[in-house]
Amino acid sequence: MTSSPASKRASALRLGAVLAAVAALLFVRLGGFGIWDPWELDAADAARALLEGEGEAPTDPPLARWMVARSFAVFGVSEGAGRLPLALGGLAAALACALMLWRFAGERAAAIGALVVASTPLLLFNARQMHGDALAMAGSALVFFCAASLAFRPSPTRETNPKQLGGWLAGLVAAWAVAVLAGGAMQAVVPPLGAVALVVVLRGLPKERLHRLGAAIVVGLGVVITIAVGSAIAADEAGYSALIGGAPRGGNPPTFEAALEIVFHGLAPWTALLFVAGVRLLVPRADENDAERARTDLRYALLFWAALGYGSLVLHTARYGPATYLPVVALAAAIALFLDEVQESGRAWWPEAVVGVLLTGLVLRDFVLYPESPMRGMALDGLSVPEVFDRKHEKVVVLWAAALGLFGLAVGLVLGSGKPDEDVQRPDWREPLHFLRDRWAARGAARAWLVIGGVLLVGVTVFGLVCLVGGDALQDYVVSIVVRVGKKLVFLPVLVAVAVWATPWVFFGMRRLGRFRVAPLVAAGVLVGAYSAFVFHPALSAHFSPREVYDTYNELRAEGDELAEYRVSGRAAAYYAEGETTDVRSQDDLLSWLGEESRRWAVIPADELASVNRAFRQRAGRHLFVADARSARVLLVTNRDVEGRENENFIANAVFSAEDAPAPQHRVNGRFDERIELVGYDLDLPQRGYVGAGQSFTVTWHWKALQRVPGSYKIFLHVDGAGNRLNGDHDAVEERYPVRLWDEGDVVLDRQTLTVPANYRPGSYTFFIGFYAGNDRLGITPADLDDGEKRMRAGTLIIR
Repeated sequence: MTSSPASKRASALRLGAVLAAVAALLFVRLGGFGIWDPWELDAADAARALLEGEGEAPTDPPLARWMVARSFAVFGVSEGAGRLPLALGGLAAALACALMLWRFAGERAAAIGALVVASTPLLLFNARQMHGDALAMAGSALVFFCAASLAFRPSPTRETNPKQLGGWLAGLVAAWAVAVLAGGAMQAVVPPLGAVALVVVLRGLPKERLHRLGAAIVVGLGVVITIAVGSAIAADEAGYSALIGGAPRGGNPPTFEAALEIVFHGLAPWTALLFVAGVRLLVPRADENDAERARTDLRYALLFWAALGYGSLVLHTARYGPATYLPVVALAAAIALFLDEVQESGRAWWPEAVVGVLLTGLVLRDFVLYPESPMRGMALDGLSVPEVFDRKHEKVVVLWAAALGLFGLAVGLVLGSGKPDEDVQRPDWREPLHFLRDRWAARGAARAWLVIGGVLLVGVTVFGLVCLVGGDALQDYVVSIVVRVGKKLVFLPVLVAVAVWATPWVFFGMRRLGRFRVAPLVAAGVLVGAYSAFVFHPALSAHFSPREVYDTYNELRAEGDELAEYRVSGRAAAYYAEGETTDVRSQDDLLSWLGEESRRWAVIPADELASVNRAFRQRAGRHLFVADARSARVLLVTNRDVEGRENENFIANAVFSAEDAPAPQHRVNGRFDERIELVGYDLDLPQRGYVGAGQSFTVTWHWKALQRVPGSYKIFLHVDGAGNRLNGDHDAVEERYPVRLWDEGDVVLDRQTLTVPANYRPGSYTFFIGFYAGNDRLGITPADLDDGEKRMRAGTLIIR
């Protein structure tokens, strides 16, 4: 049946709206965060060198570098201009996914596929960074699309003429060229072309003459390129190879699970549906006919493409260095076909819903515990998230939980709801009451269960009210964790009632969606993608790019102010810093620079602050002023206070002279080898006078350095009591100001937050603290504070 022109226009408009949403994910705030140092900075420098005619022989696929250089030439050197070609590559990949699915599966699958692929970190981050591989993803997807169009007949009623066959063949050649230049033949051509060729070989040639010819061409090309790539691998020649997409480097192949994690995390949140979607690709349709053959061929080809792409990723990583998993379109298309099948099926998919919800929880756990997980899809050496990112970005973790939690809820509702029906009957709010009445009337076991449930709810409510009203008094008789849980239980009956009445209405709403049944799930996935692109990515970029530091310098500098760079890459200054910069090689030169009477600025590594500040304080008698500490890697410092701006030097709030130091809440006055004195400590407890099991508390130790302590001594802390021990070994000031940096007369405030395990018994616990280096511990005076094991009795902690 031929669609009318009006229907085609409406379909095109809908696809245009989908692609507009895709473009928003890829292009909005494209220049809103700085260049990553060194990875993106390397790509920008290579493009600028190419622009100036100074490019060196390539060591990686050259297309991205050439396009970035052209973008710099047209739009000027900036983050947005450099990333624009990669974002266009991401858009091309989404468009290829949509067109492929539209041709073989229909408009709905096309819209879903484009939104799925564009909301994955794997595509988003590779399309929003100058060092990304979005162009290779697009080239690989176009190779697959053209090869499938040559080999598979989308419909028995749609005839293919020689002109169309020639067009697809020309498209395949063009896509082949783009893929080789963008990602190398081994990863960007062999997997998609080989996948289509394998399906042709296993399923047989199509019946139609022209498609038989097209399929034969695809098989022949697949054999040729595979032999060529295999020969290049066997030759293992030095230097860059377009067939390989890299140069031999050596190394160990990644373990199976390590390579799998790249795909697992890079496809989030759609990873939750990847397993069930992959299984559905293997399930043949019972009613397959000529009209369904092409769709079945596509399903098998997508599966082969994903598998071959995984194999090429492992091979490239093992011999030629880090690589990106390119068949993201294959996985997105598989998920789109699955959701399209869910929409058509008119039934609930409860096993798939359970698997999807559980896998969403697994993704959330990984993203919370390992914040760099979403970025692992990019081929970067040495990528690791600074620890400070974990400490400063609790909100990022909370938002991950909210976004992925919403997606998990959508998975459960969409897959768990039954047949979509716009005329479904509205729920009756009295149904739960009728159910209870019927169960009561049934007598016997039904009535007994109602009585038991009612007694439990009443008991829980009463206990919760007692804890809520008289919790303080109750804690004298029961452990505090019981009281804390009891206070929350008072809301349980309300939540149960709301869930009982709301659940039918939620499923009623889902069934009323009709042909838009899967829309909430797709929208939730796009929301996660938007969070990844517009919140998580820029927040992480603040630690990998020095742009914010230089922006602050440009804002605060006065006429005549000068900037020095100490042990940092001077390349970033060429992009961001206004005025001249001076490269300082040694700490003595830096201190001389900062010792001038006029204001001087410097950019220094964040991990050098402690030693630089100590040396500066010894000379100037004051702490260094840190004007910008947002980055975990570099800091902006100056030798004079900045009016109206707070000093962000963490040491200024932790290291004092004896005259300026605050007094502790609890005095100890114990000494360690007459080198260090524990003046006392402050205790910040969640309840007045005690901490409950499962709760956190903060202790601030007041140390005074009586003389320098050579060596690598660390602080150990044992909180002992009731047969339990809570360990708190650490370096002072959140691991950033070790004992070897303490100068005579320094008072160091060492803040430490500990969490009491939920299984700890109530009682009085003792703080035992000291200093150790290997098996050696500093001695303690006076003797009555020593427990006999060179541990100082510092105080007590009450746990209830």
